[in-house]
Amino acid sequence: MSKMQRIFDYIDAHQAEHVAKIQEFLRQPSVSDGSPAEVRDCAKLLRQYYQELGCVEAELVETDGHPGVWAYYDAGAEKTIVNYCMYDTQPVQ
Repeated sequence: MSKMQRIFDYIDAHQAEHVAKIQEFLRQPSVSDGSPAEVRDCAKLLRQYYQELGCVEAELVETDGHPGVWAYYDAGAEKTIVNYCMYDTQPVQ
């Protein structure tokens, strides 16, 4: 069985967990110009996800605005993947 097939099989076997995690994250208020506490809570949730994945480093990085989230996971792979994303949102209006 190929590595890719094992990944696909894992995703299929854990689909309900993945969907629940996405739903949890989408329910977390994180409107950038809204409550700073809600955005911080969203950053903490994201940090928690990285910790659960096994990142040896997962921390909030304080800024003049909302905190950043830094995480590092060493899988011993030949290549490194960098993921940059924004966790805060904009109001619907």
